[in-house]
Amino acid sequence: GTYTDFTVDRNGSYTDNVEMNPQGANRVRGIAAANVSMGNFETMGRNPVDPLAIDGIEVSRGPNANVFGLGSPACTVNQVPAAANTSRDRSQVQFRADSYEGYRSQIDLNRVLVKGKLAVRASAAFQHDGYIRKPSGTDSVRYNGMIKFQPFKLTTVTASYSYYRLNGTRPNAAPPRDQLSYWLRSGKPTWDPITEQVHLNGATVGTFTANTNIPDYFLGTFTGSTRSQVFVDQKGIGYWTTPNTNNPLSNPFTPIANGQGSLRLLSSSGAAGVALGHITAQPLFTTTPTVSDKSIYDWETLNTSAINRIADRTITTNIQIDQIFLNTPKQTLAFQAGFFREDALRYARNILGDANQNGASGQLIIDVNERLLDGTVNPYFLRPFIGTDAPATTRQPYKWDTYRGQLAYRLDLTHEDNALKWLGLHQFTAYDEYKYRIQRQTRFRDGIGDAHAWNPATLRQSYYRYYVGDATGSNMDYAPTRFQYGVYPFTWGGYGTFGGLNNLVPVPSSGVFNKEPALMMEIAGTDGAGGGSNSKTILKTQGAVLQSHFLNDRIVTTFGLRQDKIGVKFGLAQSASVNLLNADGLTYNYDNFNKWAPANWRENQGKTKTGGVVIKPFREASALGKMMGNGSGGKFFAQLLGGLSFSYNTSDSFTPQTPAQDLFLKPLPNASGEGKDYGFTLNAFDGRFVVRVNHYI
Repeated sequence: GTYTDFTVDRNGSYTDNVEMNPQGANRVRGIAAANVSMGNFETMGRNPVDPLAIDGIEVSRGPNANVFGLGSPACTVNQVPAAANTSRDRSQVQFRADSYEGYRSQIDLNRVLVKGKLAVRASAAFQHDGYIRKPSGTDSVRYNGMIKFQPFKLTTVTASYSYYRLNGTRPNAAPPRDQLSYWLRSGKPTWDPITEQVHLNGATVGTFTANTNIPDYFLGTFTGSTRSQVFVDQKGIGYWTTPNTNNPLSNPFTPIANGQGSLRLLSSSGAAGVALGHITAQPLFTTTPTVSDKSIYDWETLNTSAINRIADRTITTNIQIDQIFLNTPKQTLAFQAGFFREDALRYARNILGDANQNGASGQLIIDVNERLLDGTVNPYFLRPFIGTDAPATTRQPYKWDTYRGQLAYRLDLTHEDNALKWLGLHQFTAYDEYKYRIQRQTRFRDGIGDAHAWNPATLRQSYYRYYVGDATGSNMDYAPTRFQYGVYPFTWGGYGTFGGLNNLVPVPSSGVFNKEPALMMEIAGTDGAGGGSNSKTILKTQGAVLQSHFLNDRIVTTFGLRQDKIGVKFGLAQSASVNLLNADGLTYNYDNFNKWAPANWRENQGKTKTGGVVIKPFREASALGKMMGNGSGGKFFAQLLGGLSFSYNTSDSFTPQTPAQDLFLKPLPNASGEGKDYGFTLNAFDGRFVVRVNHYI
């Protein structure tokens, strides 16, 4: 996890956050991802940092982000938003290309309508990002509009509107899981599902009618082994079948009685003792490894996630009013009111790289089945494929609104002619924020979407075999290929004479198999959709910060205090009395889906504080002036001591979270962080020679 960002669940299934969420795939100080804000308004982080819409970046390290209610103990990255300029016109056009086949074009125009009072600014960019693993690439567009109005000298109104859209395919950041190497080391055994026999080095090994007895280089309980099997090659879906033989006269999802349904497809295994993608003898955490042999998978050229698709759309609106009430050399009093909205929609068809609830997924496997279940020769025999079970496609519409008011007061006593000047300069800021957030998620899976005489509900979803090579070399030759929704032949059936007689005849000529047209389509689901995946959050934040400068900036102190209160409501959950799906079982009932649960708000609250001091003991000391005249050596040490500073800071922070409780019904605290930083800095030659020594806890 030091150089990557992956999470692995209890099933051995992992999420590749570098691919799924590159904007958040970072860690600061080894702790966690940074807060990302725009103009000190917290953002979702879906819109990548881009130089076209900002004038600068501020990085606040550590749990010191109490000013604006951002709770990560790691860091806050604040984007200083660009603004229209009321003093001069400006035009800029830029083109760029890079060695990864990426390119970008942009235009930025600022026009003064009334000098010193009114200006508008517009910018746009198109960017294509290329990657080393192919096929891959993302396209993004940005449109920004800004206006600044200064009707009075001490009054400024600014507003901005930004549109961002991205779509494309990112490359995988992790190799596929390895269910091929162990099979190679075992001698490349193969399986005949009709005779239920293993062939190894020219010999026949047993007859295995149960998965519990098969050799460990095969898996009968691989992830997706109970679902219909979809074979996808470079031309799309080539074959679609059940995972084992079944009743050929009534229902493809009902196993044949008296053991006649034991004919089944098997998978190669990743290691001894593996089932469903992880080692069952060590259930806490031992998973199959990733491919580490470049002759099997060339991770520099092939994108295993070529079948994924991502689309983001974010509309950002910001309105801000700044009013200065008092502005003298001694005192300044100012007020700022702001509104910030992010309206985002994310479409993510993450076939690979996203955790699968049913077990490890995304393995590189060899098709060991010599024949298909209908007895015909398997055209995919010995071809490698990437297997994934019941992948999900999600749509996430989010809307975040933030209202903020700030009052700032500055008192400067350093120019007084009496003892008050020793009280120095003080800046006090008080703020109040109100955040209102609506988040929803729909979740779809591919499956049988049309009506049949049999009910496919139990196995409506499928296990996908994305073939990535030929039958020679046992290696990946090309990236997986997408398929199109539509009607495909669904093969199901079995062997023998039925009607109460057990007369299994294991030869293809005695089988009864159907090739029934079935519709492959996107089907709405209730797992990971609605209920707890829909939320309405209200977050109220109040706080204040005081920074003081004493003894001509020889001592600078900072103290801050913040309090957050959070309330959360969730959506209606699927139940016997509430149906999130329509009667067809395929589409959402949005009247119910968009409703909120009648339960009371879940509430939580907490405080965070910070305190720090910086001391520069020799700042503008008279003795240093004498040292400056004692040659280059004296000048060096004078500058070194003049730039010497000692710092100490202690702070805590937390992220306001949805209320929860432990097994003993005790409330769980917010995720929090505490930090202590202390050190010293030497600075000479106007910053050209700097030494910093810091210690962080």
